[in-house]
Amino acid sequence: MFFFLLLLFFFGSRAFFRLIMRCVIYDHVTSWSDLRLEPRPRRLCDSAQNHYV
Repeated sequence: MFFFLLLLFFFGSRAFFRLIMRCVIYDHVTSWSDLRLEPRPRRLCDSAQNHYV
């Protein structure tokens, strides 16, 4: 039982970490590469969150 919870926590934290990194990287990239377009990290985060959930 403990091993199952540990495994679930590992995959959950990994997906959460990947979601955060994707949002941060997207926000950082749009801030300096696409100054003309309005950065939309929230939309990308929502799509990524729906993908993982």
